[in-house]
Amino acid sequence: MIMIRSIFLFLDRTYVLQNSVLPSIWDMGLELFRNHIISDKMVQTKTIHGILLLTKRERSGEAVDRSLLGMLSDLQVYKDSFELKFLEETNCLYAAEGQRLMQEREVPEYLTCE
Repeated sequence: MIMIRSIFLFLDRTYVLQNSVLPSIWDMGLELFRNHIISDKMVQTKTIHGILLLTKRERSGEAVDRSLLGMLSDLQVYKDSFELKFLEETNCLYAAEGQRLMQEREVPEYLTCE
């Protein structure tokens, strides 16, 4: 996408900027990518599963590429497709962690959560 944008940079900076009703080449590319690739349910499911797996790895201490979440935001699919599943996974994680801590610690120690 960046290579395509650099090729059409002159067009983007001259013609598109002079015609404010036209979206930039970058925005058109994102929209086309979203409409033809990300909107495919199989691709969407695999993408979300992969990002949730990366999130799980990061929570366990591994270094991961956080730019993927930015990609979801750029493609405007974070809220529609990813957020609910992410919050469900997060809820399960903290519920399990809370149960584990309640079994391992006394009440005052658990409440301070240190």
